[in-house]
Amino acid sequence: VAVPSTVAVDPTRNMNPEGHTRLPRYLRGCPGTIAFVHGCHVLPDSSAHGRGDDPHWLYAVRFSASDVFGAPGRDEIVADLWETYLEAA
Repeated sequence: VAVPSTVAVDPTRNMNPEGHTRLPRYLRGCPGTIAFVHGCHVLPDSSAHGRGDDPHWLYAVRFSASDVFGAPGRDEIVADLWETYLEAA
């Protein structure tokens, strides 16, 4: 697997795959920023469907709760997301 991306998340992918995904529906299409790179890990979407481990970079991505839920405020959400869920800014 190549070096980790410096993807700015703008936005996360708005995907609706059949079967398993670890991208929460409420975060799909939301802008965020990478807070931490966890390293390369098994992509559960592939593993759950019997397609092998298919390692990808895993990031902690920070979202403004107001961007996610629409209510004003300063709260944040941090979610661990694989690179395949992210769109480059």
